[in-house]
Amino acid sequence: MGLSALLSAMYPMKCALCATLGDDPVCIQCQQSMERWPLDVVVEDALVSRRAAVAHYHGRAAQAVQR
Repeated sequence: MGLSALLSAMYPMKCALCATLGDDPVCIQCQQSMERWPLDVVVEDALVSRRAAVAHYHGRAAQAVQR
């Protein structure tokens, strides 16, 4: 048993948001609960000509950003 396997057995990977055990940093349920913006949205105002975000920052998305 290699060191990597030993560490994985001692410290299994879990979702950073809900602590569900799994193989991804953020589980499928948390990913699906995030309200995503379409990628083609561009908002223009006087100070900023372009902004980009992949999700609205509330719920799980806000929790992910705050960590």
